[in-house]
Amino acid sequence: MFLSTLKSASQKKDLSEQINEITTELHAKIKHFSDLRSIEGKFIPRNLALVEADQFGDCKDFALIFTKILRSLGYEANIALVRIEDSPSIEKKNSKYV
Repeated sequence: MFLSTLKSASQKKDLSEQINEITTELHAKIKHFSDLRSIEGKFIPRNLALVEADQFGDCKDFALIFTKILRSLGYEANIALVRIEDSPSIEKKNSKYV
């Protein structure tokens, strides 16, 4: 699934069109759900094979896939955790962005 997204994005002429293609395809392929479980106290993306298999993911998963595709296209891309409000509740007030 994600290889087809990489392929279609690589056929676009510039970064803006590639980002639009990746965003459109991932939103069509991955249904959003909030996964607030932690592993050893850390909020990490799920295994991408699982995301691809069940077609569900949260912002961590989406950001990781998006970053991997952009890197495969030759761009430098990183994930950032952004604190939206000053709150100890990570599940409601934070998000991940590429």
